[in-house]
Amino acid sequence: MKAIVFEINDLVLVGDRVVAQGTGQMEAIPVDTVIFSIGSRVDEGFGLPTSHGTYVTTDQPRFPIDGISYEVYNPDLCANCEDIFVSGWARLPSEGIVGLAKKDAERGARAVNSYLETLQLPDSTTVQDALDRLPQLDKPVVRLGGLERLVGRREKICVGAGN
Repeated sequence: MKAIVFEINDLVLVGDRVVAQGTGQMEAIPVDTVIFSIGSRVDEGFGLPTSHGTYVTTDQPRFPIDGISYEVYNPDLCANCEDIFVSGWARLPSEGIVGLAKKDAERGARAVNSYLETLQLPDSTTVQDALDRLPQLDKPVVRLGGLERLVGRREKICVGAGN
């Protein structure tokens, strides 16, 4: 795997719905790994423990969100898989609609954030040190202002659609 090619879309109002419309403009994003998480079963060849078509999560999570476990568990070793979380359709394939999978993914992100808060940073690392290293990653970076513009644009379109 070297890259994924995406078509850039515009959001357009069609009747009372906002829909994505392809622009014909393509963008390649370099990657070395792609994990597909849509389907009725998870990929059992991915290397995570599975049972009945889903990745196994612990029934005693350290970072539960709303009583749900997002932490992968290995029943063969009777141990949590440290640092590995699943959410959305990767946790429950084909469970519900996109909105439900998105909500589950947001909860899973909260579980990951709770986990990250337990990690110790090297004493020399500051937020500014991390920000200074971002340009070296050679990856697109969306800062808070850019995210706020995207959310604002979406809300403006939805308001215009009568929602």
